[in-house]
Amino acid sequence: MKLDIKIFGKNLAFVKIIGSLIFFFLINLVSFNLMTGIKFDLTSNKLFTVSGNTINIIKGIQEPINVKLFFSNSLSKDIPQIREYEKRVRELLINYKNISDSKINLEILDPKPFTDLEDLATLYGLQGLQLNQEGEKFYFGAVISNSVDDTVVVPFFDVARERFLEYDLTKTIFNLANTERPKIGLITALPFIGGVDNSSGTANFQQPFYLYTKMQELFDIEDLSVSATNIPDDIDQLLVIHPKKLTDETLYAIDQFVLSGRGAIFFVDPFSEYEKINTPSNQRTSDIPESNLERIFNKWGFSIEPGMIVGDVINGRKVSLGNTNDQKIITYILWLALQDSMLSRDDIITSNLDYVFFKSSGSIINLNINNGLNIAPLVKTSKNSMLVERFKMQFRADPEALLNDFRPSDNDYTLGARINGSIESAYSENDLKELTVETKNHIKKNANINILVYADTDIVTDSTWISKQDMFGRDNSTPIADNGRMIINSLESM
Repeated sequence: MKLDIKIFGKNLAFVKIIGSLIFFFLINLVSFNLMTGIKFDLTSNKLFTVSGNTINIIKGIQEPINVKLFFSNSLSKDIPQIREYEKRVRELLINYKNISDSKINLEILDPKPFTDLEDLATLYGLQGLQLNQEGEKFYFGAVISNSVDDTVVVPFFDVARERFLEYDLTKTIFNLANTERPKIGLITALPFIGGVDNSSGTANFQQPFYLYTKMQELFDIEDLSVSATNIPDDIDQLLVIHPKKLTDETLYAIDQFVLSGRGAIFFVDPFSEYEKINTPSNQRTSDIPESNLERIFNKWGFSIEPGMIVGDVINGRKVSLGNTNDQKIITYILWLALQDSMLSRDDIITSNLDYVFFKSSGSIINLNINNGLNIAPLVKTSKNSMLVERFKMQFRADPEALLNDFRPSDNDYTLGARINGSIESAYSENDLKELTVETKNHIKKNANINILVYADTDIVTDSTWISKQDMFGRDNSTPIADNGRMIINSLESM
């Protein structure tokens, strides 16, 4: 009898195991049918997750975009890192195709050595890496085009830019799908766009800043003037450089533009060296050559500390003092050459820059009154820094005295930042009653604003980052710092 019980127990256990296996199989079968096409991103860096912005852009494509992905699959078996990266590129492009409802056409091509496909890759300008003496070349690039044959070539997918892959691909597709150039609204007190200068008593033509000529190649720029009280609806992005003595009506227009959710970039300055140097002697006053937007910045939750300039003994530029026979090399703590860890490597704006140059910059500080605001530094100083009172260099800076008086605060200071999150309008109901402009469509709050702020305006001026030489009667301009790239990246990233 005991033997029968043991046999029955063994049979029952066997039946349970078989039943569990069948149940597990059925669950997986049902799950597979229900979840076909659904992918879970379990990678630590969310490599296959597509951002909300990308989804909106890809869904909005109206014209077909053709993508040819060239990958030498047959030659990649011994390059696991490249194979993994290609998998990510391919998965991302397949996601794009699905999201676009097949408006994006994807071809995956294997340009084997000495074939017509390799000739095609070469014709498009893809970069082939020679693997051996037999002349076999490895290709991993893409050709992306729109319906009117505008084409962008990615010569080779650089693994070093893997974290920016989605940004790079989305930007390329967006530009090909939207052939109209973005429109930038400009508010500036600097002669950024050039024009006629009457300050000397005679009319002289003033050349536009070098940066402005580069921006014109990529964007349509509309000068709104410093007295603008309305920003047109067709302005995609706002660029505010050295805003001086703006009226409440102009400040309100800026406030409402930002609260509308459109991008804005601000350059303000506790001390503009450009203005100081370029103001004719007969027009100089006791006014400090500064600009600020504290009226709205403070209400949004941050500040550029008034009257204070950042000095950094580690990143200060070396300058020579004295005459030719008696020169001293001194670290000028207010002229900052910033590189490496001083530039954010997590933001597309500064990730690929070598170094940028700031002059007499202010510091961006979080007032800690708005918990919904995020301030992410793009450019910062070392901890061997301090804030210098502006009056010490207001009339004539003494680099040696500034260096002798230097006392590090053990704080780093933010000179440029990406600021996003939630803000409320800087204008209350009572403030609106004092304005002379229409306020019936007043926006009170936006939980998803996105702006960039730089606490220096000299970074846009030619003398800060451009070397000019006369080459046979023609001006030859050569960048000596990455200021221009940083600002163009800023515009594109918005």
